[in-house]
Amino acid sequence: MKTDLEIQKDVLTELMHDPHIHASHIGVEVSNGVVTLSGHVESYYEKWKAEKATKRVKGVHALAQEIKVILPGSSTRSDSEIAYQIQSLINWSNIDPDNNINAKVEEGFVTLSGTVDSYSQKELVQHLIANLIGITGICNLVNIEPKLSIPLVKKDITDSFRRQAIDEANNLDIAIDNNIVTLSGKVHSWSERNSAVNAAWTIPSVKNVVDKIQIVN
Repeated sequence: MKTDLEIQKDVLTELMHDPHIHASHIGVEVSNGVVTLSGHVESYYEKWKAEKATKRVKGVHALAQEIKVILPGSSTRSDSEIAYQIQSLINWSNIDPDNNINAKVEEGFVTLSGTVDSYSQKELVQHLIANLIGITGICNLVNIEPKLSIPLVKKDITDSFRRQAIDEANNLDIAIDNNIVTLSGKVHSWSERNSAVNAAWTIPSVKNVVDKIQIVN
């Protein structure tokens, strides 16, 4: 197990090897594996890179981020300018074709909200805007709500039936609207019907399951 001194040395080395970071402006303290970064940088991007560099070091259990972003005069932007740039970048990237991501800017601090389909999209949004001039901080509150697809629901129900040696999954029709799953078709018993409904409910982001399945002999 690394000592705090070894962790401190490794974090400083990691910071110095990143060309985007002025390591001489950043202080590093370590206590029981908890790293505190202090000092100042001239952009949020540099602060963000310092945080990522620190998290790459083995032995770091937690991070207290106390670096201040002090923008030079040439980097000052109005909140409306920053908001416009953020929206332009998101539109250009086509990461949010349904316009589900919102950005609020107050004194250069950006709060992201809304929904995306995956964690990688959430990270990409922050990565896209992190290097914008004028940003002093980012709070990423974007929620992850995977979109359902009929093949996914069908597969989960088929797998559930297969585990129970039931062959009726192909007799079911599946419709999805706004993450609400509607099941219809025919099965031979209540247990088969319940298996299909329960399988649909276990899929992440399902809001409701409408059961229109008929039981036939």
